[in-house]
Amino acid sequence: MKSNTQKIIVVDTETIDISKRFIYDIGFIVANKSETGQFESEVEHSFIVKQVFDNKILFHTSYYKKKRPLYTKGLKGRTMKRKHFGHILRFMKVLIKKDKIDRIYAYNSPFDKKGFEYNIDYFGTENIFKGVGWYDILAIANNFIHNTKEYQDFCKLHNHITTKNYYKTNAEITYAFITNNPSYKEIHTGLEDSKIELEILNYCIAKGYDFRHYRKKYHKVVVGHEEVDIQ
Repeated sequence: MKSNTQKIIVVDTETIDISKRFIYDIGFIVANKSETGQFESEVEHSFIVKQVFDNKILFHTSYYKKKRPLYTKGLKGRTMKRKHFGHILRFMKVLIKKDKIDRIYAYNSPFDKKGFEYNIDYFGTENIFKGVGWYDILAIANNFIHNTKEYQDFCKLHNHITTKNYYKTNAEITYAFITNNPSYKEIHTGLEDSKIELEILNYCIAKGYDFRHYRKKYHKVVVGHEEVDIQ
């Protein structure tokens, strides 16, 4: 399937935790399709959600609470902007309409999509994503990277195996593999994570990704002569 999509958004969000889905960091890239069929970053944005970040008691319960100085530095250096959640969504809405964007890509996109839906409902803002398709880079990578012998050998070599004997497939390890940088550590801010997720997507495009939806597929370490994939 060939895609006529010229521009996409790659987005990553950081939330307080899985049970408290308040988003405090929204980073995204508007990427333009090049002649190679891969996407190049056109504009990049990093937003801190004022209602959540300024609530110090709430933020202190976040999984990555130790990153607060990193955000403070970004705000002081003006590489990040602190805005109300509704303002951020209105800004994104303008870009989506102007650039006729009908696809949003994210690594484990159901997490980000549900996070947006939770905050849209909580803050009573417009759902700007109606009519826009969400595409899961993790599921795409499952089918173009994680199923390869090269990736699985990389995981075995660096002990990226779960306790249940499945290959780990998070963005950090996937990016470490495609860049041949085993020591790579994900920064876990919205924009910086969006950058590596775009690179993972482009790697999959180079390997034949055909711009359709894919389902997640978990690859189990071979035991004897058997390998089990579950969906």
